[in-house]
Amino acid sequence: MPFASNVTAMGSRRLARRRAASPVVATMVLIVMTLIAAAAVAGFVFGMMVTFTNVALVSAGSPTCKGTPEVCAIVLENSGSGGVGIEGTCALRIGGSSTPGVAVIESGDLSGGSNAVVDCTTTQPLHAQPGSAVTGWVDLENGARVFFYGTAA
Repeated sequence: MPFASNVTAMGSRRLARRRAASPVVATMVLIVMTLIAAAAVAGFVFGMMVTFTNVALVSAGSPTCKGTPEVCAIVLENSGSGGVGIEGTCALRIGGSSTPGVAVIESGDLSGGSNAVVDCTTTQPLHAQPGSAVTGWVDLENGARVFFYGTAA
């Protein structure tokens, strides 16, 4: 029996020598880990915000349409900070008839804060009468579609 009590006593002495981290050190470690995690999350969020703020915001003015097949000149304005191009396709609806068309930038560009005049030429005549309602859209390279409306000249 003395041997058994001796082992228990030695084990207790070894355990008594070990010390736990003080509450102050444990609190400091938790604070540092929280700050590191917050910095990582903030870096990710603000990095995403910078990516999303560089976008094109394109709107269309009233078209000026004439000729057969119809050619409509549309002023597109990019009020965003990112640039974009046109896809080359458009569509027109005049007086109840609609047709696809080909879009070409005639002047300017759609870089951030710029304007461009885009001509949308129909693939078949719509025979627009002066004062006819004109609606349509121009497709952009980023997949967006810019709608416009106005009257035929």
